[in-house]
Amino acid sequence: MKKLKVSAIVLTFVVFLVSSITLYAINKVPSELVHFHANFLIVQDGKVIDFSSPAYMHIEPCGEDVFDPTETLDLHDDNGETVHVHAPHVTWSDLLVYLKLPIKEPDIAMVNGQRLSGLLTRKIYSADRMLAVYGQKVSDIELETWYSKIATDAATYNSGLKGVENCSGAEEDNQLSIIERIRIAFRI
Repeated sequence: MKKLKVSAIVLTFVVFLVSSITLYAINKVPSELVHFHANFLIVQDGKVIDFSSPAYMHIEPCGEDVFDPTETLDLHDDNGETVHVHAPHVTWSDLLVYLKLPIKEPDIAMVNGQRLSGLLTRKIYSADRMLAVYGQKVSDIELETWYSKIATDAATYNSGLKGVENCSGAEEDNQLSIIERIRIAFRI
């Protein structure tokens, strides 16, 4: 009888431990491992805002082997025109937060050559090209001129041809198994 109680206690502890590890991994690491790039240009009062300064750059190299759930996107390599997206469901408002800009809809927004409203709630997709214009009215010709200035290197980053170590990938939805999520959560 005593052996049965000890076995039940040990079994309960093992079930609790495995459940705790699994729940921790589920909460820490999303089911989708994401890594892709998009280009953007933000214009304020007729001037392009330069995001290439070190103040906006993430210093760590781009890679998928270490997952930090607080880093949903970043800029690096002194490139202030290409956003590196590392989590599912990241929106353009998340980019504004990262850049420490006011969270407000632009006066004019374009994504992939199409004018749109509701930019801030729109998900960022692989190889998107986004233009946000604040503080002035612009003609269609000026808008096209600004749009033509948006970088086009997101696809190059996605293909791995940019020469940046561990920074390729165009995956928006790469489903992870629970075992992979545990391995990432505990860095094993």
